[in-house]
Amino acid sequence: MELPRRRKECLEKVVALYRKSGLPVHYASIAKVLGVTKWSAYEMLRKLEKEGFLASEYAVNSEERFPGRSMVFFRPTAQALKLIETEENNLHSGTTWEQLRSRLLHLCTLGNPKAITEELISNLGNGSDVEHPFFTSAYVLSLLVVYLRNLSHKSIAFIEELLRQTAEADKGLSIFAGVVIGSVLKTAAQFPLATQLVQYVGQLQAALGRIGAEDAERLRQFLLEALSRVLHSHSPQAKSSPTV
Repeated sequence: MELPRRRKECLEKVVALYRKSGLPVHYASIAKVLGVTKWSAYEMLRKLEKEGFLASEYAVNSEERFPGRSMVFFRPTAQALKLIETEENNLHSGTTWEQLRSRLLHLCTLGNPKAITEELISNLGNGSDVEHPFFTSAYVLSLLVVYLRNLSHKSIAFIEELLRQTAEADKGLSIFAGVVIGSVLKTAAQFPLATQLVQYVGQLQAALGRIGAEDAERLRQFLLEALSRVLHSHSPQAKSSPTV
């Protein structure tokens, strides 16, 4: 069954929250992560329930300061879990991500940053390859890596270690994006560039809000490898190695 985009996004968030806590999800939590009203979230959840993707149950909300009457919560059904797992397997087990990952890693270290930037921005603009938030995130992160190539080896190494040490992958990716914006803002001449980057970081944040913890970790590992390659290309040994 093909779900409308917004309802599918809603289901993905329910599954992600359920996987994280192991508990049924209240519609207020979904409203918050989707940026919609509680009523809109409730309506989408009820529709998903009618379609067999969710099951509702009533319980007292333990997070309330003064818990009283019971509230309705939603739990993904086996049908929902199967749908999401199938899509995740199709995304990661096929050649699509592996091919894109190899291509982006290659682009991150090519010699013409301007041309690479233009290609990445073009892909972000025309929508090819980036319909899924996972792919959008990968493109934006690659774009940010290209901008970071102007920094010193020491600075990039610090950023790589910061990303590696952050406990939650999605927070690490957000911190990385903020560091890039901050480094660009240090130079007044690059203010227009920073303004442009803020737009893409906004896309990244929206995309990260639509993916699960496993996908965020995959993106962190991709980003760490990209930074490692950039560090290698910045190293004195790499620059002084004779060509064969």
